[in-house]
Formats: sequence, C-alpha cells, structure tokens
Amino acid sequence: LHVRDGGEEAFLRQAFHFFLGEVHGKADLRPQMLHAFPQIADALPEHAVEFGGCKPRAFLGRRGDHFGDGFGLRQIHPAVEEGAAGEFPPLRKACPPPVKNDRLMKKYILALTATATLLGACEVDDKYYGKEVVDPAEKLEPAYGEDWTAHADKIDEKLIENFMNTDRGTFWYTDQDRTNESTYCYWPQAHAMDVLIDAYLRIPEGDARRDTYAGYMSKWYENKGNNYGNSYWGTYGFGNAYTDDSEWIILTLIRMYEATGVQKYLAAARKTYEETVIARWTEDENGGGIRWSFDAENSKNACSNGPGALCAMRLWANSPKGAERDQYLADAKKIYNWLSSTLYNPLTGAVSDNMKNGVINGGALTYNQGTFMGAAHELYKATGDAKYMTDAARAARYTMKSMVTNGVLNNEGSGDNALFKGIFVRYAMNVWKDASVDKADAGLRREIEEFLIYNG
Repeated sequence: LHVRDGGEEAFLRQAFHFFLGEVHGKADLRPQMLHAFPQIADALPEHAVEFGGCKPRAFLGRRGDHFGDGFGLRQIHPAVEEGAAGEFPPLRKACPPPVKNDRLMKKYILALTATATLLGACEVDDKYYGKEVVDPAEKLEPAYGEDWTAHADKIDEKLIENFMNTDRGTFWYTDQDRTNESTYCYWPQAHAMDVLIDAYLRIPEGDARRDTYAGYMSKWYENKGNNYGNSYWGTYGFGNAYTDDSEWIILTLIRMYEATGVQKYLAAARKTYEETVIARWTEDENGGGIRWSFDAENSKNACSNGPGALCAMRLWANSPKGAERDQYLADAKKIYNWLSSTLYNPLTGAVSDNMKNGVINGGALTYNQGTFMGAAHELYKATGDAKYMTDAARAARYTMKSMVTNGVLNNEGSGDNALFKGIFVRYAMNVWKDASVDKADAGLRREIEEFLIYNG
C-alpha cells in the first residue's frame, strides 16, 4: 500500500501486514486501527480477539515509524520475516494465544476488504516486503471437531465411579473418601448433583441412563444430600447453620424438580428457603442483608446474598401467578438491591466479600462474581430492566479482565475455593445461552464465549 497524500507508505505497508495477523486471529488491532483510521470504524468486526491483559506500546505520533511503534511492530516485524504472514511466535510469548474461530476469521477478511475500499487513496501491490501476499483464507485451519457429548459422558461416569456413594446417591469429598472428610461435605453435594442433572437433561429419551440418574436424584433427596452427617435442620432436613450451604442445596432441589417434575423436590426447596434463607434477613448497622450463618448475626456476605437472590428468582420462575410468586420477586429485588448498593462496585464490577459491623471487607472472588452476575441476569429476564444486565455485564467483564493471569482465571486455592471458578462458569454459561442479553449488551455473549473457550 502507499498513500498519495502524505507518503506514509512504510506505515501502511506495516499496518496492512499486521492487519493480516488479525485476520489470522493473532492480535487485536481495533484500538490502534480505530485511532489511526476513524473512517474504517464501521468496517472493523465486533468480534476481534481481546489482548487478554497484554497492552501494546503507547500510540506515539503521526510519522510512519512512530505509528509502527504504536502498533508494537518492532516486536512483530522480525517474526513476520521468519514465517508465513500472520504467524507471530514472539507475540504469543508475550500475550495469551487467542481463540481460533473460523467464522470470526471470515468476518475479519470481509473487514479487510471493506478497509481497502474505504481507504480510496490506496493502491495494493502484489508483493509485501519481498514476499507474496497470502490470502488469509488459505491459512485457516480445519474446524475443531470434537464429540463434546461423549467427553461429558465419560466425565460423568468417572464422577460416579470415583466420587459417588451409589447406595446413597451422595458424594464423597475425595476419591472414595480416602481422607474420611465427607461428613462435612455439604454444599459441594449440590454442585456434584448439578453435573448429573446436566447429564440427565442431555441424555435422550429412552436411554436407560435417564432412569439411573433419576434414581440417584431420589437417593440424594432421601439422604438429605449428606447434610453434615445427618445434622438435619428444618421441616425437610436440608437446612444448615451456614446459609450459603442451604442455598446451594435449594438451587439443586429446584433443578431436580425442573428436570424430573417430582413435586417433593420443589416443596422441599420452598420450605427450606422460608426457614433458613429469607428468615435470616436482618436490618442492622449493615443496612440489611442475609447473614452468612445462623450465628454470624452481623456478617452479611456476598456468598449468602447472591445465592439468596438466585433462590428467590428460581422459586419465582417455578411458581404460579399469585401472592407467593410476587413475594419471591420482591425478596429477590430486596436482596439484590442491598448487595448491589453495598458490596458491588458499579465503577469496576468487583464484588467485595462481606460487610461486618458496617465495614466492607475482602476482595473479589469468582464465586461471588458469578452469583451476583447470575442474580442480575435472572432479574433482567423477569423484569426486562436493562439496569440489571448492565450490572451483570460489568461483573462478568471485571472477572474476565481483572481476575486472570495471561487470560486464564486465577488460582483461588484448594478445598472449597477450588470450586469457585466453576460457579462463575455455570452462570456465565447461562448468560451466554440467553439471546435476549443482546438487547441490553450486544457484545457480552461473544466475549464470554471466547473467554470460556480459551480457559477450557
């Protein structure tokens, strides 16, 4: 390329070749390209791969070599000379490898064509730095084909084989309970059963495994999800001193009902919510909120309020019209309003851990980010109010951009903490599956998709 007016030939040659890199999904040039060429803004795809934490050097000036520095071309150009157009090993060392997606790459190619049209003062040579200009489409890899259903089935089988007491339908804390710690394994019971519910919903009608998995749900229910070694609370025995433990069990009971239609699961969820969740809402120096545990009167935690709002919304969704249903929605709004006005930072999207004696404590965790996002998403679906989706999007983006290392979710520890990221992933997937989200935020589902694929 060369420009008749201004002579920035070198810059545009570099920009063109570097843009080929974007076509291959190797870098994100949107911020710099939009700065340099405002006229191509509408042509650039909405689906450019994010840098994932790496930032190019500052945009420095108007002359060609300064533009090159702004694009990071001093780093990229040697790699360009060593290999095919768009293959940048040094960049991959500095930044996480982006997700490859043939559909998105094709949109990049269309954007490149539109760019050439818009830059009407440009001409295209058939050589670049002494090399043939390669059609990026020729470099696209075949579609990544995997039988994900088969993979999921195998994982389910291993979960049952190694971690389930099939006589009781409950789960061990470790492989075959080698450390004898299963007595206090309660809230993970809900998440393990959720995996089997996912499998049940995925298995086609007529497959014998559906009956087997439904049988596990029934056993799990009868044995109260291994509630702290049979330390039962409440009418149905699913209540617990720790509010968040009860909440996760409630959410799983609701999912069991949704999957099988067995009414007693829903009845147990409703009563346990009444006895051990909403009953623990108190007005105090924290301004309200659901206490973390039966004994922690002045500790109002994100882990008890985010799932609490989710419980109320899922009960609302599974109740007939009437006063009871209206009350569930009112509860959810009350809990969410407290959480969003205290522990949630609307400027960043971060959710702090707790408020105790009127003081906010603790940083963001994927557990709390996920349940806050999930509660906001449920309220958005129920009310159509975009403010909830705005909050959900901020919480999601904070997690994906600020709680990562090289684009991968940070390690938050072992034990209970090892499950935290799974909570964020489940509720992020719920957002991704909901097409109505696009009305409030056109780019969020794409960002979640790319982030989860990369982290997978």
